[in-house]
Amino acid sequence: MNSKRIKRSLTRLGLAVLVVALLLAGPRPVSGITVPWYEGGVGEATARGIVPLRFVDAGLNRPVTRGEFAEVVVRSLVSAREELPRNTEKDVFTDTQNVFVNMAFALEIVSGYPDGTFRPDGAIRREEMFVMIHKLFLRLGIDDPVTTQDHRGMDSRFSDAPALSPWAREAAAMVTSRGIVAGTPRGTLEPGSNTTRAESLIIVNNALNRTGIPLATLSTVNRLLHDLVLAAAETPSRGAEEDSRTRFPDASPEEREMLLRLGDNPVKHALIFGSPDAPRFASAEEARSHMVSISVDVWQLSSTGNKTTGTRSITVHHAIAGTVRQIFREIYEGPERFPIKDVGGFSWRSNPNSEHRWGIAIDINANENYMIRNDGTILAGSFWKPGENPYSILPDGDVVRAFRRHGFTWGGNAWPTSRDYMHFSFQGR
Repeated sequence: MNSKRIKRSLTRLGLAVLVVALLLAGPRPVSGITVPWYEGGVGEATARGIVPLRFVDAGLNRPVTRGEFAEVVVRSLVSAREELPRNTEKDVFTDTQNVFVNMAFALEIVSGYPDGTFRPDGAIRREEMFVMIHKLFLRLGIDDPVTTQDHRGMDSRFSDAPALSPWAREAAAMVTSRGIVAGTPRGTLEPGSNTTRAESLIIVNNALNRTGIPLATLSTVNRLLHDLVLAAAETPSRGAEEDSRTRFPDASPEEREMLLRLGDNPVKHALIFGSPDAPRFASAEEARSHMVSISVDVWQLSSTGNKTTGTRSITVHHAIAGTVRQIFREIYEGPERFPIKDVGGFSWRSNPNSEHRWGIAIDINANENYMIRNDGTILAGSFWKPGENPYSILPDGDVVRAFRRHGFTWGGNAWPTSRDYMHFSFQGR
């Protein structure tokens, strides 16, 4: 990396990162409901804002994961309190930096495994759900202690109560005695089994009904989540840190850290323009002299909806070409297999602050990830329908996470007056 050494006084930037988790305009039908009795409870849960976005398209009959249920519980807390918990932590688990999981940890609702992992994609056991619901009640300040009679009632009602882990018994006695969990038709609790997303929503909605607390609406919960601002940027993943060491071997640890930070800083400026105080490129010709075209593997959709392998070409600043290749490799290898039909990079635009002028901004699937002002004026593209349209980018999906790990800001949550869901920028513009 050809840049001036960063002084100790610049070791950390006081960045604020806007985290958007779910921005639905209003209640919408949720797909995947096949059992009639689900509809009322799931509809009520949706109206209360506790349904994660990924549930909308992927189906409610799939097993709920640990990360998904943590989000449901945190959303429930926000709906009940009508305020956002501010004690979010980071650097908590080695295998996830999901903001809802971190919030759940800070609120002492989850703990994780002895090896430092949370395993957010693993199916959650029913007894783990019981414990998280019990802790939700405690966090809400509900003073309703579990009694010996509650334990005896549980043991007499459910033949497999002895199979409960010792750490889950009190929580199980609470949720069964309060009518939150009724058990199976066979008279069992099945503490070690998994459950579906729909059933988990029904259970949490039952719990919220038992609290006696007036609950917020979907729009209120979304507004609160939209306004979540963290004190510092999300810590990059270990993979991104290792990648930066390989790509920028001459950079100091402080410089590499700042390259992976969201937003602008002197190190990023030096990487692109030659030094921390260098002016930006004065002309399109000067900018083009720093550009290279790269080819990346992508998933694409056939006319029948099947995903096949393809390639896309992107023109970017040569200094971030390797990083961009790595980002698209992570998207391609991600579990979503997110389809990319169009991608744009360098473009000498009239806006002097556009990062496309410097080859450090990327647009993906422009039509399906529109740019829109807060007043509803559409500036580019046609719509953004995450969970409905396969080309729309999920707020916490593979695409956003891959770019964020490498220091790119997403336009879907970066600015107070507009949303640009297609846009990812190295300096946050």
